[in-house]
Amino acid sequence: MTDFPEHEKLKNKSSDCELLSRFVKWLDNNKYYICQKDSDFFFMTYKPYINLISEFLGIDLNKIEDEKELMIKLIKEQEQQNGD
Repeated sequence: MTDFPEHEKLKNKSSDCELLSRFVKWLDNNKYYICQKDSDFFFMTYKPYINLISEFLGIDLNKIEDEKELMIKLIKEQEQQNGD
């Protein structure tokens, strides 16, 4: 899957992603919240947790989406070639 390096990175970090996702869900279930600090003030972050996790793991969700679109395109092209 070398044509899709961001997916490869995600695959290699899937166990970390799973653990972090479970932790964030635990935070939510126990009414803990992730906040940001601006000067002397704290406020809840409205950044989706998936974005926080992927940013922490160094995974670019935009690249994931681009690669996914390329995969779909390649599959459709392959289907057209096989259909001829």
